[in-house]
Order: sequence, then structure tokens, then C-alpha cells
Amino acid sequence: MGKCQKCHIMNLNDLLDAICVVNKQEKDRVLGKNRYKELVFTRQLFYYFAKTYYGATLKEIQEVVKVHHTTILYSVELINNLIYIEDAIVLGRIDRIKAYIKEKYHMDKRVNLYIPFEVNHQELCKMLIERFNCRIVEEVMG
Repeated sequence: MGKCQKCHIMNLNDLLDAICVVNKQEKDRVLGKNRYKELVFTRQLFYYFAKTYYGATLKEIQEVVKVHHTTILYSVELINNLIYIEDAIVLGRIDRIKAYIKEKYHMDKRVNLYIPFEVNHQELCKMLIERFNCRIVEEVMG
């Protein structure tokens, strides 16, 4: 397996860019300290997507946005609570972000999978592609 030719590999900065585009916010302003409601909401959605869909660690998220880890945890919990009560604004924004990511990056979710050396990774990749139509990008751990 090699790098998928059709898709661009998404990183956390790409994720933030996507969320800024959907929310019609400038990335510089989102990365700032301004507490304007839409900017805060955009940041919260970034933390939620980074943690929930991208599987990023708090440290990885903090490398992109310089905030305390409790801010990230609070934001993820807040968005989850708004989803639980079926807040129409949040659900609509999440759907639009998912659609944008799917269209631009040809992906729904990213999962990091660490495979022991003894596992035949080519067979595993083949099964994932056939069964779930996954896109596989291999990276050898250093």
C-alpha cells in the first residue's frame, strides 16, 4: 500500500482550516484570544472534531491552538451536551463541517492503527479496503 493518489492527507491545521471555512471565520482570528461568540464557537468545534473525529491528543491540539487542556476538555463536553439535547445550530454546523471534509479530503474519520510486526499488514489493509472501503496511508514508526 502507498499513499492514496486521490485524497489529500488531512492534518489538524487542515481541520482547523475546514472548520473556519464552514463557519466563515478567519483562521488568525480563531487562533487569537478574542471572545466573540462565533470565534469561541469555532474554536470549540475545532476541539470537538480534533478529539472526536481526528483522534488527536490534548497535546497535539495544544500545538495548533495555544490553550490550556481544560479548555479543550470543557469545549468537547459542551459540544457533546449540545448534541445530546439535539441543538439544531450545533447539529447543522457539524453536518456542514462533515460534508465539507468529506468533499474536500474524501474522508469521514481518521483512525491511527498501530499494528504489531507479526501481523500481516497487507492482508489487514486489503480486508479494510474491501469490507469498509477505507483509504489506507501507511507510515512506518521510527
